[in-house]
Amino acid sequence: MKHSIYSLRFRLILLVLLAVLPAFGLTLYTGWSDHQQHALEVQDNALRLARLTAASYNEMIASGHQLLIALTEVDEVADSQSNPTACATFLAKLVALYPRYTNFTVSAPNGDLICSGVPVEGQVNFADREWFQRLLEKRDFVVGEYVIGRIVGRPLLPLVYPVFSLTGEIKTVMTAAIDLAWINQLPVNAELPEGSVSTLLDHKGTIMARAPDPEGWIGQTLSEAPFVETILTQQEGTIEIEGIDGVQRLYAYLSLGTPPDVDGYILVGIPSQVAYATTNKSLYRHLIGLGVVAVLALLAAWVGGDVLLLRRVRALLKATQRLASGDLSARTGVTQARGELSQLAMAFDEMAGTLEDRTRSLARSEAEFRMLAENALVGIYRTTLGGDILYVNQYLAEMMGYETPEDMLQESVITRYKDPADRAALLEIIQKQGHVMAYDVDVLTKQGDLRHVMLSGWLEGETLSGMIIDITERKRAEEEVQRLKAFNEGIVQNMVEGIVVQDLQGCF
Repeated sequence: MKHSIYSLRFRLILLVLLAVLPAFGLTLYTGWSDHQQHALEVQDNALRLARLTAASYNEMIASGHQLLIALTEVDEVADSQSNPTACATFLAKLVALYPRYTNFTVSAPNGDLICSGVPVEGQVNFADREWFQRLLEKRDFVVGEYVIGRIVGRPLLPLVYPVFSLTGEIKTVMTAAIDLAWINQLPVNAELPEGSVSTLLDHKGTIMARAPDPEGWIGQTLSEAPFVETILTQQEGTIEIEGIDGVQRLYAYLSLGTPPDVDGYILVGIPSQVAYATTNKSLYRHLIGLGVVAVLALLAAWVGGDVLLLRRVRALLKATQRLASGDLSARTGVTQARGELSQLAMAFDEMAGTLEDRTRSLARSEAEFRMLAENALVGIYRTTLGGDILYVNQYLAEMMGYETPEDMLQESVITRYKDPADRAALLEIIQKQGHVMAYDVDVLTKQGDLRHVMLSGWLEGETLSGMIIDITERKRAEEEVQRLKAFNEGIVQNMVEGIVVQDLQGCF
C-alpha cells in the first residue's frame, strides 16, 4: 500500500491529529489567557512601585516647600538684603543640618545672588535660569528642572519660593537645591526582578535618577525617544516597548505633580522576558506534554492501525486484486465476523463465491450457445446499432458469400441491401418497437448474387441480436407455383368444352 495522502494509514494519522488539534488550541488559548492575566498583575505591581516612588518624591518636594516657607520667616533671611553676611552664616548651618540639600540661596528679583550657604567667589546671577524665569511668571513655589549648580558644580534639583514685600512685590527669591545623589535613592528597585530599571525624569525628559547604574545615565535627555514622547503626554499608564538600552520591557509610568504643572515622571521597567517567564514556562511545559501525548497517539495509530486495521485491509485488497485479475478462487480466508472489517471480508468471500458460480454458469451457457449457434441452420448475428459486427456464425458467413466468420468480421458487413431504403426502414422499426420479426428483404452476397432472406432482431441497449433465414428457394418455389397456377387458369378459361367438378356425394 502506497504511503500517500490517499492511503488509509495517512487518513488514520490525520484523524488522530484532528483529534489532538483542539487540545493544542485549548492549551494555546489557556496560555494566552494566563499571559494576559499575568501581564495585568505585572502592570499592577509596576504601577504600585511607581506610586511608592512618586509618593517618596512628592513627600520630599512637599517637605522642601514647607522648609522654604518656614525660612522666609527667619530674621536672617528676611533681612538678607541689609545683612547678607548673617544670612550666609545661617544658610551654611542649614546645609550642614540637611544633607539632602547641596545649598540654600537668597537672590534679588533681578537674579543677583544675595547670600549662599556655600561660600561664593565673585558675582553670581540666576536670571537666565529656567526655574528663575518660571518663578517670576508664576509668582509661587516652583520645582526647577535638572541643572548643574553654578555654585556647587554638581547636578541638583532646585526648589524655588518667592518672598513678597508688604506691597505684594517679589522682594527676594529663596532657593533650596536638592542633591541628585540623594534623589537617586528614591526609585524602589529592591522588589523588582533582575534586569528591571527605575528612572526619574524631569518635566523635559532629562534623567535625574536611575537605578541601577545612575552614573551612566543622570543628565541624559530622552525627550526624543519615542516611548518617552508617549509618557510625557500622559499622566499614568503602562507600555511595552524597547528601551533606550535595547531591552524589551514593560514600563509603568506616573507623572509627578498636578497638570499642567508636572514636575517630572517616574518610570518602572520590567524586562518582558522576565515578566512573562512564569506563564511562558507553564505554556511550554503544557505544549511539550501535549506534544508527547500527540507523538504517542501517532505511534499508536501507526502501529495499532497496522495490527488492527491495515493488515485486514491489505488482505481484502490482495484478494480483490486477485479477483480483478481473473482468479475467481481468491478469498480473504476470514471465517469469524469480529467487527465491521471481518464482516466486510466475509461478504467479499460470499460475493466472490457467487461470482465464481455465476461465471461458471455463464461459461456453460455461452458454450451451449456457441454450440447451438455454430450448428444452427440459420444465420445468427450480433452487431451494434452503428453496424459493427460483434458475432456471426458459420452458416451466416457462408450464406453471405464468405468462407469463415472471420472474413466477414474483417469487412464488418452483415448484409448488403438491394434497396438501401430497406435498411433505414428496418432500423426505424427496431428503434421504435425494440424488435422486428419476419422482415422479408432482398440482399446481395459478397459476389453480388441476390438472396431473399427473412430477418428478425431485438435490441438490448446498444446491441442488436437476431437471426437471418435464407428463403430464396422458398421464394422461387412460391413464384413457380404462382406461375403454374396462372398458366392452368389460363388453359381452363380458354377451353371450349364445359368442365364440371363433382364430389363423391354428387355435389357440384
